[in-house]
Amino acid sequence: MAPKEQASFIAELKDMGLVVENGSKQHYKVYTKDGIWVMDFAHSPSDRNWRKVATRQLRHKLNLIYG
Repeated sequence: MAPKEQASFIAELKDMGLVVENGSKQHYKVYTKDGIWVMDFAHSPSDRNWRKVATRQLRHKLNLIYG
């Protein structure tokens, strides 16, 4: 994953009102502003579908949290 694409995805999460914490070099934790854990995501340079998978997981988790 290109650093620009990763930064773009993190910016989109923040625009949605989510909190993104950097757990390690390439591992991120995503929370709601209320501190509810939503998901973890890590980028793998060899995984070309990382963003699609992360977005699908995000939608599913937010649906579970907010209904």
